[in-house]
Amino acid sequence: MMNVFEAIETPIFSIEDLRKIFKTELSLLQAKKKMYGRDPYEEQIKAVETIKGLIEQAFMERRNKL
Repeated sequence: MMNVFEAIETPIFSIEDLRKIFKTELSLLQAKKKMYGRDPYEEQIKAVETIKGLIEQAFMERRNKL
């Protein structure tokens, strides 16, 4: 079993994997919002987009340092 410090050194997911996961999650939430038209889905979409943006920003900063 991997601990937190090992996970920091050895990422489990690549950035491409994370992009696919976020794209899938956003597609699912947008479909649910369209189908049901409820506000909670809008809040979830915003949260996922925010997290996606933060991860992209962190990846770019790390890449620039290398």
